Amino acid sequence: MLVAWVAGVWLAGAGVAGARPPGGTTAFRADELRVVPAPGSNLLNLQSTDTLPTGWPSFASVVSFTRNAVTLTADGPVESTVVRSRAGVTLLAAVGLLERMEIGLTLPFTLATDGEPLTPLGRPDDVVAGSAMGDLSATAKVRVFDPQLTGGVGLALGLTLALPTGDERTFDSYGALVARPFAVVDWRPRRGGPVVACEVGYAFLPRAVAGDVVIDDALSWGVGVRFPEVVGDLSVLTTLSGRFPVVEWSAALVPVEADLGLELRFGPFVAFAAAGVGLHGDVGAPALRFLAGFGYTPVPRDDDGDGLDDTRDGCPNEAEDFDGFEDGDGCPDPDNDADGVPDARDGAVDGSGLGRCRDVPEDVDGVDDDDGCPEHD
Repeated sequence: MLVAWVAGVWLAGAGVAGARPPGGTTAFRADELRVVPAPGSNLLNLQSTDTLPTGWPSFASVVSFTRNAVTLTADGPVESTVVRSRAGVTLLAAVGLLERMEIGLTLPFTLATDGEPLTPLGRPDDVVAGSAMGDLSATAKVRVFDPQLTGGVGLALGLTLALPTGDERTFDSYGALVARPFAVVDWRPRRGGPVVACEVGYAFLPRAVAGDVVIDDALSWGVGVRFPEVVGDLSVLTTLSGRFPVVEWSAALVPVEADLGLELRFGPFVAFAAAGVGLHGDVGAPALRFLAGFGYTPVPRDDDGDGLDDTRDGCPNEAEDFDGFEDGDGCPDPDNDADGVPDARDGAVDGSGLGRCRDVPEDVDGVDDDDGCPEHD
């Protein structure tokens, strides 16, 4: 029954869209995927809960090429790939603030674009071509839960504001302020290994009619995985992302894209490249995508390898023992209860490999005082 309902909504949305005659606007963005600031810390187009240390900057530039990013239809048979090939460059910058906040800027430029006539928009003699500036975006992200202190699970909340600095005539701008609050949850093991991130957001978009579709508010989503240091300093990144229209349904406005990338670190510098394919949607999910970038994103050291950055590690040269006792300070606690009996033999060994009485001090009453466990009677 649920499947039938979903199918009915889908077909109903497609039927309503198909009734529109040619007409509409170019005032929306052809490409919603943007590499986010601080590459090497985040995952291509997805945020993580990591933030730059206070005062630490990040800079990067990304070149990209997309194929068949926007295909519009009008009144059924009228179809045109109005954004066919597009090359661009994006400038990124970010800085860490207040130990758990990161502010980022994104400024895209279209260097060259071509496409078929704007027939679905009622302009059969016009095409989009040439170069243009896109919308300047500012992102504020705040880490709520630090994965280094919560067993590997992190949470961050953020807001992206896109200013209408771009060209509305070339599918580079909405021509109005766009706000997108978002939330990120990620997980990573304490001592290295894959980082899994999930991001959801809500984009408050100005209404724009383009042929058969009506562009309006949308729910965005993405999941990604970083496989760090697969070979030396080379990491592998993969993301799957998309969005759903909220106000007026159209299958054409459900872009889904899969991307696979490589990331190589040289100390504080990072180089990366990725390729992607559009899996669904006529607007916002190019059939093909290629991108490459280079940036400066310093990462804090972890000299003792305990998964806690030296900037927040009370004992940067001594690894935390992670036994459930004051694990967030970065210092090992060989005798949690300070009773003089080391945790390793403080009572019978439990599943952790440590003594079961490591958090309960010996009572030193002359009865079995060397076993680490109190004898109350």
